[in-house]
Amino acid sequence: MKLKPTLLALGLALSSLAAGAQQAPDTGGATGYRHFLLYPHLQRGAEAMARGDRAKALAEYERARALAPDNPAVALQLAQAYRRFNEPARAEAVLREQLRRDPGNARLSGALAELRGGAPQTAQLPAGPASPAPAQPAQPEAPVAPVAPVAPSKPAVAAVPPSPAFAPSA
Repeated sequence: MKLKPTLLALGLALSSLAAGAQQAPDTGGATGYRHFLLYPHLQRGAEAMARGDRAKALAEYERARALAPDNPAVALQLAQAYRRFNEPARAEAVLREQLRRDPGNARLSGALAELRGGAPQTAQLPAGPASPAPAQPAQPEAPVAPVAPVAPSKPAVAAVPPSPAFAPSA
């Protein structure tokens, strides 16, 4: 039964990998180095937004936006943060600017229509400056599901006795 400890170690290692596969912030398909740069800011922004920390959330999302100005997923998250903290005019400005960069993006058009209180639209919007939204009573936002931080896990190591074939000879 020398194989049993090895299988146990392998099982523990795989389960720790699966535990680390939690839902991550949407980096809009960013890969490699760009994902590496964006992820921490989006993660911290989501955590701050869940805590209601306006300054930290907006700073993190703005930093991610500066790193990836053409990324619609980052723009959507920044606009959501502005909306969450009752700044619909700034949310609209972010969405309109992103739509100028990506005019056919249905997610952006839908988010802008939803922000304005209408049905999602897919038509291209005029490229004019964003006008502030009329003052409306604040409606409570649906709570944003917090994203659990992914903690680095230590690899599971089981003590495996040396095989007799590799034991030092006396």
